[in-house]
Amino acid sequence: MRWKWGWVGFSPAGFYLEGFQSILQWTIRAVWTSSRAWRPDARSGRRHSWPEQDVNQGGPWCYAQRMNYMRISSFHVLVALSIALYAIASGPDRVHADSDCTLNRNLVHANLSRCDLRGADLSGANLTVADLREADLTGANLRGSKLRGADLGPDEICEAGKVNRGANLSGADLSGADLSGANMASVNLKGANLTGADLTRANLSHADLTRADLSGANLEAAELTKTQMYRADLFGANLTRVRAFKVRMGLANLENADLTEAYLVGADLVNANLQRATLAWADLGPGSSRASLTANQTDKTSLTRAHVYGVLDGADLSWANLWHAKLLMTDLVGAVLIGANLGEANLDEADLRRANLMGAKLGDANLTDADLREANLNSADLRGANLTGANLTDAFRRSGVNRADITGATGLDRVKGLVD
Repeated sequence: MRWKWGWVGFSPAGFYLEGFQSILQWTIRAVWTSSRAWRPDARSGRRHSWPEQDVNQGGPWCYAQRMNYMRISSFHVLVALSIALYAIASGPDRVHADSDCTLNRNLVHANLSRCDLRGADLSGANLTVADLREADLTGANLRGSKLRGADLGPDEICEAGKVNRGANLSGADLSGADLSGANMASVNLKGANLTGADLTRANLSHADLTRADLSGANLEAAELTKTQMYRADLFGANLTRVRAFKVRMGLANLENADLTEAYLVGADLVNANLQRATLAWADLGPGSSRASLTANQTDKTSLTRAHVYGVLDGADLSWANLWHAKLLMTDLVGAVLIGANLGEANLDEADLRRANLMGAKLGDANLTDADLREANLNSADLRGANLTGANLTDAFRRSGVNRADITGATGLDRVKGLVD
């Protein structure tokens, strides 16, 4: 018996091939032997094949040896099959896409990079730690799927002056999907449905979420650097501790959203809806591109201890909670702050010209060198406020000094334009 291991080595495939070779050799010799291999029997004169003659005459190919040869061959086959079945049963529970990106049942650790999966039904699929770099999932159904730790970012590191794109998930249904910790840098999520999705600690830097539905989504500690979120719906979304440097949220709906401790330096929130949003301890500046909430609607918004350094001219912050907010050097020209709570807020050098502060609570606020010319301070509470160097020219003329409470206010001797 010949042992030809060759390139197969001592693998399950090697056992299988050796066993198959042995059986094949025996079958050829016993059944399909050519006529030239036949010769007369020494005793009967009848022609026999080499195997049969060896059996009848006790030659080297006797019955006992042939049976032993078959047993060894069968053993090789059984061993090979056993090892193969064991490898399948004990291997990692994962199924990956074939070369043509055919999808199987379980996709944990699957390699689907650059696959065309447009319109694919992956609802409830387990894509944990899957490689989906630059995959095309346009219109795919990923509702309730698990993409924890999945990589959907660009296939290569961005070169200087070049923006590599990640997976295409435009219009995809990712409602309720688990995307916590996923790499979604530069991913196209235009118009995607991410309602109730878990995006905790997900990397969405440079991603495009234009008109995406993120209502009720959890984006706690997510990376949103330079992310495009124009007209995105973030109603009731959790954005606590997000890093959103230079994020573009123009006309976005942030009603009831929680932006506590959010880093929004350089954020573009032009005309965004921040009604009843919470920005406690949020940081909106300073930055190379100052935060802008121009003419947005922020009814009853909470910016408790928020750090705002930028442009808020014309903003509607009626009844907003800005207690202890840092608004130093902020442009609030013409802003509507009716009934707003600015207690203990830092408005050092803030520009509040023509701002409407009727009924605003400014107790113990720092208004050092603030510009309040022509501001409406009707019924404003300025008790204990620091007005050192503040410019109130025409402010009380417009609102009436008797209607503003400045009891205990400091720095009155250095206020400009104060009318007795």
